[in-house]
Amino acid sequence: MSFEPKSTQHAIVEAVVGLQLAREVKPDEVNAIVADHDKFKEELPRLGRTTAIQFMLGGEAPFSMPAGVQVGGFTFDRFKADGSLEWRLRVGGNNIFVNCLAYESWTKVWEKARNFIERVAGYLGDETAVAGMLLQYIDVFTWKAKNGKYDLSELFDKESALIPANLWAHGELWHLHQGWYKDADLATAKRMLERIHVDGLQEENNPPMVKMDSWHSVEFKEPQPLKDSLKKGMDETFKYLHETNLGLMKSMLTKEMTKRIGLDESGDKPKG
Repeated sequence: MSFEPKSTQHAIVEAVVGLQLAREVKPDEVNAIVADHDKFKEELPRLGRTTAIQFMLGGEAPFSMPAGVQVGGFTFDRFKADGSLEWRLRVGGNNIFVNCLAYESWTKVWEKARNFIERVAGYLGDETAVAGMLLQYIDVFTWKAKNGKYDLSELFDKESALIPANLWAHGELWHLHQGWYKDADLATAKRMLERIHVDGLQEENNPPMVKMDSWHSVEFKEPQPLKDSLKKGMDETFKYLHETNLGLMKSMLTKEMTKRIGLDESGDKPKG
């Protein structure tokens, strides 16, 4: 097989779990979580702060806030031995994100991400509600064949409805960006956005590669109370988003590649 997934068992270089809240996280809530960083330190030892910058276009001067009040958000991070990011919890504005760059399986990623979200929720008021949820995957495949012409049919199914016929003739460098709204098979969902950005890339002195950035987000009909979602709705929603991503990947990749990266009927990505 001429294309190789980035990891031995799978192609995933990053997975992102996200919540869009119906309101912004308040400065005192941000400060309270940051003050308790020691409670997260074993898993996420590095603290980073993000700054909110206020500006206004037009003739009126922007209003000011007292020093120490204007807080943008924070990140709690863990890094790998080589200095690259491994895990990140980011809270700011009306968002909570968990980034995983050490993917093993969806089960393990969701267990850890859910734990971080649940702990952040403990600092937020009971009125806090979730407007939407998202799941993003970034997969990378590298062309490893030393001889022979670059051939995308080694990676993508030529019968896939998501790949235009003229893509096959564009060599190693190309872009295929597309997205759509659709109904989601969830009682609470207003609509769902699916977006798949696929790029043929080649960095200097490195072999060609294909990067697949898939995004699945659900917008709710009505904001869902965060603490209620943790008890019941969140697991169902993220399982649905994960399974939707599996279906999207299967619809684009060759059967040989789906088998190679473990996209089997178990619903885990990868099996291991």
